Amino acid sequence: MAITTSIDFDMSQSRRERRALARVNRKAEQPVDEAASPNSPSGARSFRFAGTFLTGVILGIGIGFWMSSNKKIEPVPVQTVSKEQDHTPLTLGRLTELSENELNSVDVALMNLLCSEGLPGRGQTAISSYMLALDRMAKAVQAETVRNYHRFVQKPAEYENSEEFYKVVLMNTVLGQDFGLRYNPDKIAAPTIENLRDKSFFERADDVFVSGLLSEHKMGTCSSMPVLLVAIGRRLGYPLKLVAAKGHLFCRWDDGKVRRNFECTNGISCYPDSHYRNWPFPVTDEEVKAGWYLRSLSPREELAAFMALRGQVLSFHKRTVEAIVAHAQANILHPGHPNYQIGLAEASRRESAVLMSSGPAEAPMVYSQRNSDPLAELQALNEFNARNQHRWQPPPNPRNQPRTPSFGKFPR
Repeated sequence: MAITTSIDFDMSQSRRERRALARVNRKAEQPVDEAASPNSPSGARSFRFAGTFLTGVILGIGIGFWMSSNKKIEPVPVQTVSKEQDHTPLTLGRLTELSENELNSVDVALMNLLCSEGLPGRGQTAISSYMLALDRMAKAVQAETVRNYHRFVQKPAEYENSEEFYKVVLMNTVLGQDFGLRYNPDKIAAPTIENLRDKSFFERADDVFVSGLLSEHKMGTCSSMPVLLVAIGRRLGYPLKLVAAKGHLFCRWDDGKVRRNFECTNGISCYPDSHYRNWPFPVTDEEVKAGWYLRSLSPREELAAFMALRGQVLSFHKRTVEAIVAHAQANILHPGHPNYQIGLAEASRRESAVLMSSGPAEAPMVYSQRNSDPLAELQALNEFNARNQHRWQPPPNPRNQPRTPSFGKFPR
């Protein structure tokens, strides 16, 4: 009996030893879990470190979000015109003689204003005053663009996730709300062939040149509003271009990476080039390939467009000799453009009709075979020339407005 008890005790003792040994082995096999236990000193240190790290990450994310929400545009120095700067030395005559490189340094608004000088319906304000008004607009646009940039950062989807879209929208909004600029409602017309032939669109120079937007008139059309936006945008460092559709101008943002069209005559809309292939008038593949439409204009081509506008205004007011000179200059600046060729042909036909309406020319003078009195024949020749000279003079100018000389040179 004693032996049995002794054996039972030894067996129970061996079981306790085996369980203790198993626990030791399990701890040895799981040192990480044990060390990670919050009840151990090393586990407590690990948890404190992890908590500090997570807190730092959360704070970093919060600070980054706060900084991004308060991000601002770095202001670009506005390319303004000082009050002392005088624009009068650059005349329309000198402008047409500048090379492409020289035209690159001429403000697009200044080119436009010089082409409007002396036209009917153009205000009498000096060009320097118009340029200073343009500078004020550019500074106001820059200030509002910087001040409201947080709106784009916080809700970029409202601006199509596009910073260039935000900048152009802000510029157009400031010009409309703060300066009261708008499209002339009297010039709104459906894009039809009949309206295209209606030349009353060119009755007032202030409706087709930026002078109307910079004066008390404060109205323009599709031929002047894009020019104003491009002029202000370039002052702010925006890579804006003028682009011609058929019978229409629009803006394009093109920095070599982003290329986007902007329609600015009624708010801001963005359309692809395909839209302008059919609006306002159809454009053929051949015309696009030739570069007449939907291509960003160079400074020389911008000047050609402004000269063609000048010719249209002069033609409407039957100042056909000056119109011929303006259209001829447009053809020289942008050779082969069909619109400019048509403008020159129409002005030439109108001038021919004026000449023909004065009656047929006098029959050529018959010279005698033997000149017995040379002085008398010279006098007769002078009288003959005087009788026909009036047929080659431009029509009377009752308003005493300055005329462009018929020999094709602008005043210098």
